[in-house]
Amino acid sequence: LKIFMNYKSKFSFGEWNIGFIDPSFDLLKDQKLSVNWMKHGYKTCGFADPFLYNVTDTIFEVFAEEINFYRKNACLVRLVVDRQTKVLLERKPILKLDTHLSYPFIIRNKEGVFVIPENVASGKLNIYKYDEQKNCLIFQRVLIELPLADATVVGYKDRFYLFATKKGYDNSDLYFWSADRIFGEYSPREGRLIKSDFTGSRMAGNFFCWDGRFYRFAQDCKGGYGRGIVIYRVIDLTPISYKEEEIHRIYPTDPFYRDGIHTLNINKEVTVVDGYRLRYNPFVKVIKKLR
Repeated sequence: LKIFMNYKSKFSFGEWNIGFIDPSFDLLKDQKLSVNWMKHGYKTCGFADPFLYNVTDTIFEVFAEEINFYRKNACLVRLVVDRQTKVLLERKPILKLDTHLSYPFIIRNKEGVFVIPENVASGKLNIYKYDEQKNCLIFQRVLIELPLADATVVGYKDRFYLFATKKGYDNSDLYFWSADRIFGEYSPREGRLIKSDFTGSRMAGNFFCWDGRFYRFAQDCKGGYGRGIVIYRVIDLTPISYKEEEIHRIYPTDPFYRDGIHTLNINKEVTVVDGYRLRYNPFVKVIKKLR
């Protein structure tokens, strides 16, 4: 069996997809999440890192990472999904670069909708504004001159805090910065190291406020990248310190995507997650050569 599994892994490729579950935060305390996976006809790409852009009575609009099996670098797309059937109705690229893009973290304010994507290869953390008419992200400025992964911003007690990991220690070392404005000058320059552990450091989605308390979603990378999600309750957050307590862990139990889960975002109407699976393909080495 072990020989067979090693052989299968050698000739397999990873596939991500996004799914939707009941928005109730209580459900996150149940290991067996009932996920309605997006149905799409794309055979050469997968979708991950979903962030909710818009929810109506008939559709979900999601910004996500698109991983094409024939390309080395992923891009960002806007997905329109039928709310009832979970069928993908429309897919439009919103940002393509020569380097890898992921984790399209969304910020809304009176000036519009902004996105802070992960683009570690650029060596910088950039801000883009979403142009709904042109359906694209337009570069605004550099927020932090560091190669940061999965940057996530939260407003807490009249200040803004940015959490991220750094290139080279993407899965283990969590830093945070603070500013008096959401797009202000974040300090200190190199950030404050608040955690160094493969379990629960790398961000896994937006902070969530429920029943007057803030919660942080983080990845469990100890058993491999994106193996599961750890949920923490924020105890205290100041410009010089951070305290949290673990309340729950989520690991994939769905038979279709049972090899990983690493992004979770909630609003009042829906929860969106991603799932990972290994798919056997005898031609996987040819596919990798083409990439």
